[in-house]
Amino acid sequence: MKIQILAAICMIWGTSIQAQAIEDTTEQYQNFWKYGKEVGLNVSPLLRKFIPFNLSPTNPVENLLALKTKWYGEKRAVIINFGIDLGDNNVTNNLFLSLGYERRRNISEHWKYTTGWEVSLITLNPTLNNDDPSIGVSKPYGIEYHFQDNFYIATEGRFFVGLLDGIQFKLLTPSSIYFGMLLE
Repeated sequence: MKIQILAAICMIWGTSIQAQAIEDTTEQYQNFWKYGKEVGLNVSPLLRKFIPFNLSPTNPVENLLALKTKWYGEKRAVIINFGIDLGDNNVTNNLFLSLGYERRRNISEHWKYTTGWEVSLITLNPTLNNDDPSIGVSKPYGIEYHFQDNFYIATEGRFFVGLLDGIQFKLLTPSSIYFGMLLE
């Protein structure tokens, strides 16, 4: 009887050690970006040269975002996004700038979902576009696939509420693919 009780206690103890090991590895892949710096680059123009896919945006604002930077803390990141469209003679046609925060959530080990809030400035050249400059708030939604802990591809759409010249609502669908890299 004593041997059976001792065997049961050893089995329970061994199971709890195994469960703790699984929990530790899960935690490891869930927050590998904690306190990291990331940079992402829009690679859609380059991909369009080699792969004919239908990601040509009709609205120039949808393809403006060129550089994404993130500084992660414990659970959230401060993000700065920048994009510029230069025309002939290096004249600035369009400009996109946003500042905000982002939160990343796991779907699986490789797939991540991102969302956050941003204050955005979008300026368009009025001679080329029928749209006015906008300052507003946007809610981005993104999906990322991580090849490894420090390399991923991502796409992002956003719901934008402009605050100049009355309230404007814009849904900017995902039309760009980003290559991202964890720097630290």
